[in-house]
Amino acid sequence: VEACVLEVYAARNQPGLHVENRLWLSLFGLACWDIIFSPVPGAFQHPFQRGPLDLHRPSFRQQREALFVERLEAIAQDRWREAMIETFEQKYGIADAFVRWEWLTRELLEELLAVIPGAHLAAVFDRLSRDIRRYRRGFPDLFLFDPEQKSYQLIEVKGPGDQLRPEQSAWLNY
Repeated sequence: VEACVLEVYAARNQPGLHVENRLWLSLFGLACWDIIFSPVPGAFQHPFQRGPLDLHRPSFRQQREALFVERLEAIAQDRWREAMIETFEQKYGIADAFVRWEWLTRELLEELLAVIPGAHLAAVFDRLSRDIRRYRRGFPDLFLFDPEQKSYQLIEVKGPGDQLRPEQSAWLNY
């Protein structure tokens, strides 16, 4: 169903991607890589972990609060794009709890960062970082964007008889 909707928008000359959770989680992972992997006592048992042991606990944000506040402020003020691209290049292919390398290219990352305002990313990342287990699901299916207008739309697609799950409603309302 999502592919059909993308075809309709493509015919209208509006590019889009079927992204669901991988878009926002990947961007979060790139923007906050150093925070996620910061040397919090007890968070890592070996250097090959995909994420810290406290990732799904309230202590995850609490133990990194100052780092998140500083980063989210920088993102909200649009002082973040180059750092995310640099992280992409430095960390490409490394196993991570958030970034899905198989669909993300540098070119696509640059396109996405050109149309999503920093304030939007900061709001999503702030919410996500407060309760990753709860908020890592439910993002809209499609991401449509207009590079010329520097704008984007999020679309949730439902087939006949399908309905929104609670986490989808929560993200759409947010």
